[in-house]
Amino acid sequence: MRCRPVLRRVAACLVILAAGLGACGGSAKPVDEFAIAAAEGGLIAPFTKPLTVVTDELSIVMTANFYDELATPAGVEGSARRPRADGGSDFVFRNPPGGGHLTFLVRQTEVIVLGTARITVLGGRNDLAFDFEASGRVSLADEAGRRDGSRYRVAGGHAVLTP
Repeated sequence: MRCRPVLRRVAACLVILAAGLGACGGSAKPVDEFAIAAAEGGLIAPFTKPLTVVTDELSIVMTANFYDELATPAGVEGSARRPRADGGSDFVFRNPPGGGHLTFLVRQTEVIVLGTARITVLGGRNDLAFDFEASGRVSLADEAGRRDGSRYRVAGGHAVLTP
């Protein structure tokens, strides 16, 4: 009887297929859009009040979902975009020769860069990130007045000015 070995193979294939489908379907967590929006809001919260940052150098590392939060200067001579292996991009903006400055906007925070700005947009799967660092000579100006330092860092939604 050749029928039994064929039936056994078919049954074995069905068991393997069912196990494979069960592993693929698994118990995937549904995306909680409210939780994501709350996490994004927490990371970007320091930029929701009017503030002007004047700095020599700027570095921002962020996930792509924050790209719309950042207004960058357009048509800057000497700026470059390089693709990253993870699917993201590295952007470098250099101050135009002969002086001047670069202006960025993050929500209500205006950032004036006198030197170079580097922006890394992470690709692939990463935890939410918006890390901002102004360095060199740094001045912050808001309704409370002016504060100077050597570094202004915003990470995890917390802002710190280092003297």
